[in-house]
This record gives sequence, C-alpha cells and structure tokens, in this order.
Amino acid sequence: GEGFPVVAVHGVPGSTRDFRWFFPALNASYSCIRLVLPGFAGAPLRTMPYPRLMPRGRLINEALQALAIERCLLIGHSMGGAIACVAVALEPKRYVGLALLASLGLRPHQSFRAFSGATALSIAFRIPAVSGWLLPRLRRDCERMGFKGHDDQALIQMVHTVASFSFPQHAKNVRRLSVPTMVASADDDPLIEQSISQELYWQCPNGPRLAFPDGGHNIQKTRAVELGIALDAWLKQLLDGS
Repeated sequence: GEGFPVVAVHGVPGSTRDFRWFFPALNASYSCIRLVLPGFAGAPLRTMPYPRLMPRGRLINEALQALAIERCLLIGHSMGGAIACVAVALEPKRYVGLALLASLGLRPHQSFRAFSGATALSIAFRIPAVSGWLLPRLRRDCERMGFKGHDDQALIQMVHTVASFSFPQHAKNVRRLSVPTMVASADDDPLIEQSISQELYWQCPNGPRLAFPDGGHNIQKTRAVELGIALDAWLKQLLDGS
C-alpha cells in the first residue's frame, strides 16, 4: 500500500501469521508490513545466525533501509518487543512511535525462568546427534506453553535466543527509548506476569497503556479489534502532531 508504514516484529518463536488478525483490524489506509526474523517461518538462518538482541535489532533497521522506509510505527510482540526496542533505541528518528504488545519486561518472567537450563540446552543443540534426541522433548514443552506449529529450526533458534538474552541489556535499551510508546498486555498472560508488564508501563516513554482483563499472551490475536482501534487513534495523533 501507499499509506503510512506500520511494521510488525513477531515473537520467538513466531511468524507473520501472528499478526493475521491484527492488521485487518487497522485502518485500511496504512501500509502494513510484517517482518520475518531469520530462523523462523522458513526464513534462512544464514541471513542472521546470531541470536543476540543487538544484531537482531540492527537487522530491523537494515531491513527498513532496504525497503526505503524512512519513517514508520514499529510494533513488537513478546520477544519481538525487546528486538524492536533495540531498533528504536539505535535509530529513534526512523520511528514516529513504538507499540509493545505482551512484551518482555525488565526482569525474567515466569516462562523465561522455566528455561533456566537454556545455556546448557543451547550448547547441546549445536551437537547434531544430541539435538535430534532433545527435539521431541523441546517440542512437547513448547506446545504446553502454547507455541505450536513451528519447525525444528525455529524451536532450536528459540533456545539459542533465550540463552543469549540479557535482561540488563534490554533494560538499558528501554531506558534509551525516546519516542512515544504504547504498552499493552493482558492480566491473565500465562507467560509474563502482570507485575512485570506494569513495570514496563512506568519505564517506557509516554503513550497509551492498555491492560486487558483477559486475552492471554497473544493479545495481537485475542484483542485485535481493541488494539486496532487504540492504535488507529494514537497513530492519527502522532501523525497530526509531526
């Protein structure tokens, strides 16, 4: 489309399908773009083999540069929120605003703590014979948490991403944010507890704060209509004031 760009970054694991209900709920005048992170949804891992936050955030900015997008609103869901924070912290002038949906907070949440052995698993998954033995168990654990339909590469990349994730670095990136920021979550999120989302509300720059009583972790699906209405109104204000 020719409208103002709205760009979305999925979680880990995740894919562009994570926004299949959210974008239709937005004003049709926007140009909606869903990025696929390397290693997920069939995107070649070789384009960005490093799972750490900073390289992935830089990749978002490089992708937008390649697409000739000079100004946009960036949306990040779950781990995609942390990656989006890097991109915005590094190049704030590229973004009119940032929307964090069920995003990681400033300290480990309950599902992250459940992967306390991620560092050892990350090493083990680099050994082909061991990787094949561990994959069925990893898949069962992921499905119990609601991560279904992902290929082996995506699940292994998730382990590497969790193992390399630095909450102090993420907190530093959040403190560097200087663009208006929407923060949205659901009180019944089974992965990220409400207190962590509330801390993120207070730490981020001014913007809409949406706390739904229910909707789980994937509020971009379960609360697509409400989020679409809120984001439409907010983005109109941002563009009118720019």
